[in-house]
Amino acid sequence: YVAQHHIKYSTWTQELIRRYRMTPVVLVRNLFDVTVSLRDHIRSDTPVNSVAWFTQHHLTLPDAELEDAIAQLAMPWFVSFYAGWRHAPNALIVRYEDLIADPQATMSRILDHAGIATNADKITAALDHARGGQTRLNKGVAGRGAALAPSTKQKILDMLAFYPEFADDPFVVDMRATA
Repeated sequence: YVAQHHIKYSTWTQELIRRYRMTPVVLVRNLFDVTVSLRDHIRSDTPVNSVAWFTQHHLTLPDAELEDAIAQLAMPWFVSFYAGWRHAPNALIVRYEDLIADPQATMSRILDHAGIATNADKITAALDHARGGQTRLNKGVAGRGAALAPSTKQKILDMLAFYPEFADDPFVVDMRATA
């Protein structure tokens, strides 16, 4: 069974994982790219979402101002999401960029983590099947956040700085390198 949820890690989440013998796999993405993707979803779909409350007013803002609003209103949720799951004892953190670059290897790593025996042909077939389904995939391109204003990027990095244990974390290091 696979379930996709936007849920933060907590002691209660860990209890549910233990109780129902789940294997948490947490997909994370460069937060600069998330900002751009969320901007596009707000503009093309709806401003109402589960991480921050946006209104029709926000739709009238120029891109740079909307991105700044997203950095201040939505990114705290994503930073908290990452911080919690990074500390979860049995969660596999999977980077979106790795999944896009090599879906076969990433899925193999996920299945290994879950203790599910499979082979390359089955993974390929499953990936082909998934690509044919309906998803909420926006563009599926890494690096779109590079064009964010430096001040918007800095707001996101400032939130991550509250977690000094992330200083050498590849997820954070990669973002700092593109800031």
